[in-house]
Amino acid sequence: MWLEEQRQARRRHWADVDRLLNELPPLLFRQAKLLQYNLALRYSESGQFSDVFLGPDQLPILSVPGWLLEDLEVPAGPGRDEIERRLFLVSVLLSARSHAIESAGDPASFIGDGQVALPLWLSERAAAELARVVPRDSPFWEHYEALIRDDAERLLEERERRTESNLLAGDPEAYLTARCSSAVQLPALAATTVAGRDADASRITEMLGALAQAFQILADVGSMHRDLQQGRPTHPIAVVARTAGIPLRPWPDPALLLGAMVATGSLGPILQSAVIHVQDCRRAAVDLHLPTFAAYLADVELRVMQRTAQVLGGAPAPPRDLGRSPPLLTVAEPMLPKALAMAEGFLLADRTFKESWETHREGMLGAAEVASRFPAGLILEILCAHSHDLSPQVDEFLAFATANGFRYYDHPWSDADSDTVGVFLRLLPYATPGPKRDQAPAAVLSCLERLVHDNGTIPVWITGCDEPHGGRPAKMALGEGCGTVAAHLLLGLIGMASDRYRDTIETGVLHLMNRICDVGLGANVNYPPYYALAVFFRLIARLQGSNVAQARRSLLAELEQATAGRLLRAQEAALVAVACFDADRTDLLDRAWMTTILKQQRFDGSWIGEPFAAAPNRGGWVSWYSSATLTTALCYDALGRYAVWRDRSND
Repeated sequence: MWLEEQRQARRRHWADVDRLLNELPPLLFRQAKLLQYNLALRYSESGQFSDVFLGPDQLPILSVPGWLLEDLEVPAGPGRDEIERRLFLVSVLLSARSHAIESAGDPASFIGDGQVALPLWLSERAAAELARVVPRDSPFWEHYEALIRDDAERLLEERERRTESNLLAGDPEAYLTARCSSAVQLPALAATTVAGRDADASRITEMLGALAQAFQILADVGSMHRDLQQGRPTHPIAVVARTAGIPLRPWPDPALLLGAMVATGSLGPILQSAVIHVQDCRRAAVDLHLPTFAAYLADVELRVMQRTAQVLGGAPAPPRDLGRSPPLLTVAEPMLPKALAMAEGFLLADRTFKESWETHREGMLGAAEVASRFPAGLILEILCAHSHDLSPQVDEFLAFATANGFRYYDHPWSDADSDTVGVFLRLLPYATPGPKRDQAPAAVLSCLERLVHDNGTIPVWITGCDEPHGGRPAKMALGEGCGTVAAHLLLGLIGMASDRYRDTIETGVLHLMNRICDVGLGANVNYPPYYALAVFFRLIARLQGSNVAQARRSLLAELEQATAGRLLRAQEAALVAVACFDADRTDLLDRAWMTTILKQQRFDGSWIGEPFAAAPNRGGWVSWYSSATLTTALCYDALGRYAVWRDRSND
């Protein structure tokens, strides 16, 4: 009876849902479309959005208003049809809102806290639809405000409880919250108001709240493995931890807690609490003379008892075919290793990393096309540091740099530069050993020595090494004075472990450290400031001296300021995390940064390219250089370091 009514209601009202969502402006439409797919994957057996919350294994969010109007005997006719249609829309909007807000706090989802426009629109549109059903002077609106306020407070409290510093291991009931309660209770309140049954409203909403709680218990059991992997405490996790005497700080290994669940028999009481909630709801439905709800709840009770008996054994529930049931507990693939594997797959698919080359087609140096392979050197350095054997690719990069005279661009009119020399030297340990390769930069380093001796600082552009090229046009040397470029070169020179360039290193270090002491991150010119922080800390870790210590203190103040702000983009979150590692300040790490990075990974394993350096463009203007490959390498570096650090911290 109830299932057929569910299906008929979908056929009558779903076109209104499609029209409503298809009328959204482009940006909201795109967010709403993804939300539809996510709702369908989570709450629909068929994978279709129009089948969400259908059947005995789902909370009947979209069916509650129609069932109540029928059970409370609101007279049939056009007026009731219109009310039911609008409350059906309200149920869709509020359930979508709840899912969007919940997903924003889920590290595995691709919905971030910054996507607030869609939940806001869903709330406002739901309120507008309710206002067409319930008069503004009705007491309903006081209940509405209270439920919305309590819902917001509950979400904030839940987010607070789920932080690692606020785990309530001794109180499992603190995690027993139904995240869809307002989505099911508000339309029900509107229906009871329309039906003139205000006296029964509180009992009906209590019944629906208990039912939402029962389904939340089952959902949390199903996602227990994933929640354990992500460090997200839930009611079942807290019950098992308390029963087994396992603390939730530090966070336990998933296998340990799942094993404890079996050893202590904790799953039975957890499932039984869901059964009790459903049984209480069924009795309430009978007392309230709600036959559709009573029939539905009888089937839900049978379904839960059958699933419990399948897992725990014992006497089976009375046989009845209610269709295929979902697994009680789903084994989840570890999120961070999967993300790293996807990123590796993307990065290693093209080992020339050509997408990252800074390629110019606006007529630079009078040529139709020139390119710099320098960013590919940074990517190679990151991948090699994570134990990937890329010696053939490193050999090719070094051979090209040598043949190109260590110029930044592949054009004879381009100058050699310290960035290219620096990455060349830093990649030497990953290359196939060979004396000729080690000697290749000798000439350009000799020229660099002269410039450093004459000017007292490491230049960005290494000029005056070759005879002037006839016909070469005058050009501006952009980015001169960048301390990050100097640090890149110094790291390479120090890594050579040779006294040959001691004077150059000492002069360059002295100038750079004094510059950092004076202006902090202002010493950086060409790169994102958080990237410069990491490079500076990497260099400082290999130096000594009073001005070095002072420079470190200055940079630490900037790092602490960076970690205190919100990091909304994947690349900036990755760069701040790497800076914390290079500064040996893992106490400043925030797991939320990893969530930010993970939420923005694309299905091919990459991240969208984000601005990394300024680059000349047509008409004498400058625009941002960005590369999906480089941004992916930076995010991969942060996630990889975090994974190693987390594993060591848990040992």
